[in-house]
Amino acid sequence: VGWILGPVAGGQRLTIVAEGVATPLELLATASAAAAAKVSLTPLPGSAPAGHALARPVEAVTVDRFGNPVAGAMVTFRATAGKVTPTRVRAGSNGRAAAHWVLGNRPGSQRLEAAVAGLPARATTTIKAVR
Repeated sequence: VGWILGPVAGGQRLTIVAEGVATPLELLATASAAAAAKVSLTPLPGSAPAGHALARPVEAVTVDRFGNPVAGAMVTFRATAGKVTPTRVRAGSNGRAAAHWVLGNRPGSQRLEAAVAGLPARATTTIKAVR
């Protein structure tokens, strides 16, 4: 019997029933997430006060090609203005990595980027810093 696990990470069960055998055989396996395939940023407000920290952390979400969260992915944050701390964060078991962003002092558009090593695509978001 060959068994290819399904795309959803977590516990999976295979039940084998044989003619003339009263009790079926059950096999249990745990599927892990595949390699990181996509990184995205959770939504942020459209504007915030210049020179101030955002009300909540910026979160990057890393998933595999099936949409399963990828634990342990190293996310690098970079801002065009202001300061992000920390700049490198390892994703938790939920695939999320969080950092704090203090916007730059000048009003106008400010951009934040999240990248995962080995992924060509990056996630970006823009906030309008206001007085």
